[in-house]
Amino acid sequence: MGDPKPVLLSVDDDQSILELIEKTLSKLDIEVLTASSGKEGLAVLEARTVDVVITDMRMPEMTGSEFLKQVAALQPHARRIMLTDDAQLEDAKAAINEGGVSRYLDIPWKDDELRRAVSEALKIATLARENDALYELTQAQNTELLSLNNELEERVEQRTQELQHVNGMLSNTLAELEETHELMVDLVANIAALPNPESDKARRKLKLALAMGAELGLDEEDLVHLKYATRLHKLGWVGVPRSITAKPLLTLTGQELAAFEKHPAYAQAVLFSVPRLRKASEIIANQHEHFNGHGFPEKRTGEGIPLSARILAVARDYYDLMAGEIDKTRLTPAEAVARIVAESDDAYDGDVVAVFQNVVRTIDELDPSLDETSVRTVSLLPAMRLARDLITEEGVVLLAKGTTLTENTIASLINLELRSDKKLQIFVMKEQPAEDEKTP
Repeated sequence: MGDPKPVLLSVDDDQSILELIEKTLSKLDIEVLTASSGKEGLAVLEARTVDVVITDMRMPEMTGSEFLKQVAALQPHARRIMLTDDAQLEDAKAAINEGGVSRYLDIPWKDDELRRAVSEALKIATLARENDALYELTQAQNTELLSLNNELEERVEQRTQELQHVNGMLSNTLAELEETHELMVDLVANIAALPNPESDKARRKLKLALAMGAELGLDEEDLVHLKYATRLHKLGWVGVPRSITAKPLLTLTGQELAAFEKHPAYAQAVLFSVPRLRKASEIIANQHEHFNGHGFPEKRTGEGIPLSARILAVARDYYDLMAGEIDKTRLTPAEAVARIVAESDDAYDGDVVAVFQNVVRTIDELDPSLDETSVRTVSLLPAMRLARDLITEEGVVLLAKGTTLTENTIASLINLELRSDKKLQIFVMKEQPAEDEKTP
C-alpha cells in the first residue's frame, strides 16, 4: 500500500460552493471532506486528521475566524485558507491574527490559483508533519539512548567493580607468590650454607650490600636482584667438595682452587632458568671478578663487571674476613675494613670501597665493633677500656665490657696467659684524641 492521500476539509454553508471547490480540486490527488457549518467542521476534525482547511469567512452560528481559531487549537499543523470578498477584508485580518490563517483568497477565486494555494499548503503541512515525526523520533531515540547510556554506565560500573575485585585477588595472589618466592630463596640459601649455617652473618651481609647499593644509586628493581644474589651467592658451593669449602680461601692448593672457582658457574646454571633470578645469577657468576682483571672465571676488569657484583664482593669479603673464611686468622671489623681499603682499585672497585667505608658505620649493629681493636696482653696499657667481655675458652667471664684496665689488672692477665699457655683474645676501645688534640 502507498502513502495515504492528503486530506482537505472544506467548510461553507453554501452547498454549491462546497461542490464547486470539490470539483476544482478534483485534479489534485487528495481526499476532500466537506462540512456545512463550523460546528460540523469541528466534528469532522475530532474524527479525522486533515492537512488543509478551507472556510468561508461568513457562516451562521460561527464565523470563519472563530472556527479557524478552534481549528488551530485542535490541529495546529493543518494549513488554514480563508475565502473572502472585499467587504469581508477587515474580518479576514482578524482571522489571520486569531485563527492563524496562512492565506486568504478572493471570492470568486480563480481555479488555478485555488489549486496552487492548496498544493502549496499541502507541501507545507506535509513538511510540518514530517518535521514533527522526525522530532518525535529524535526524542524517542534520545530517550532510548539515554536509557542505553544509563544501562551502559551501570554495566561499566558493575564491570569495574568486578575488575577491581579480580585485581584485588590478583594483587593478593601476586603478594602471596612474592612471599613464597622470598621464602624459597631463603630456603635455598640456607640449604646452600649447610652444614655451617650463617643466618646472622647472612643477614648482616645482606643489610650491608643493600645499603651500599642504595648509596650507589641502584633502582628498586636492581636492589631486588642484588638481594637475591647476596642471599644465594654460596649456592654453587653445593657442587664443590665440603673438604674444600671448609678451608680458608687463601689456603687452598692449586687443584682445590680450580675446583672452588667452578662454584659461580654452578649457581648460574641452576638459577638462569628461573626468569625472576636470572639477573641474580649473572651477579653471582661475576662476584669473584677483580677490578684489576685478576679474578675469575672470565678475568673481567673495571666496569665490565656488573656494579651489583662489585658491591657483593665487598660485602661478602668484609664478613668472610672476620669469619676466617679467607685467611686462617679471623680479623676484627677494623682490620677487615683496612684489608678491603688496602685492595681498593685492585680486587675491589675504589668507588664501591669508598661508599663501603661510609655505609658500614651507619649500620647500627656494626658501629660498636668498628670502634674496637684487638690487642695482645703484652701491648695493653693502663686506662684502656674493654670493648667486649673478656671470656676464657671455657666461657668464664674474667672482665666485663667497659672495664678500665690498670697496671695490676694487666699484670694479672699476663700471668694468666703464662700459667695457662693460652692466648687471650682482648678487644679494647680505640683511643679517642684528647680535646686539646682535636682539630678546631
